[in-house]
Amino acid sequence: MNRESWLIDDYGHKQPIGKEYVLVSFNALGERKRVIFINTYCPGTYIKLKTKKNVVIDQRIVSRSEVPQRALNQIKCYGTT
Repeated sequence: MNRESWLIDDYGHKQPIGKEYVLVSFNALGERKRVIFINTYCPGTYIKLKTKKNVVIDQRIVSRSEVPQRALNQIKCYGTT
């Protein structure tokens, strides 16, 4: 998508709405998986993903308290990029 957006990168360049993300996700056991999805979220947003192989088939925003502790530990240690 090429609509105007409030989202900007580190250099102040406007980013398209519906950006493709390639991130590392962690399940409830702390197991790591690289996933690809398209959307726009604010930094620090926790997203619950349902995946099939490495493609996201469902996603929703969740609160930090809904994220399993093992996944939070992995996110803190390794990040998501």
